Amino acid sequence: MDWKTHLAHELDVDPLPIYIVGSACLGFSLSPRKRFVEFHSDSDIDVAIVSSRHFEEAWQKLRSLGPVDLLSPETRTADFLNWHRGNLVFDGTIATDKILDMLPFGPAWTRAFGLASTRKPTLGRDIRGRIYKDCQSLRAYQENNVRRLRASLLVGDE
Repeated sequence: MDWKTHLAHELDVDPLPIYIVGSACLGFSLSPRKRFVEFHSDSDIDVAIVSSRHFEEAWQKLRSLGPVDLLSPETRTADFLNWHRGNLVFDGTIATDKILDMLPFGPAWTRAFGLASTRKPTLGRDIRGRIYKDCQSLRAYQENNVRRLRASLLVGDE
């Protein structure tokens, strides 16, 4: 609770809708790409942050970038932003791992995640945050991952 309270204060969000998700929560990943990879010594900590205010600020910033094909192609930023706009934002999700430095609150959140990695129980681990517009968006995102993982297992995808 102390860890979460400190992180919430540094992110300027309510501590209640901050959730540890992924392999740090379950002991294994539900990502369809990772297919039940166990939490291990190099695993990062995935944090879900439900904040309609931060989602709105990030969404506005992403919209203000204009056509992403005008961005520098060698950084792959354009590819990520195109994927992001088509796959996450519509569903109420902002993945901050590759775009945090573009967001208005990016420097503060980068500091906050860095400080969180200096405190128990996440000492020495990378902290990655994802913003959700509301709890329904978080739930839908997690449910979609489970459905995709299940489908890949049923058809035997490698």
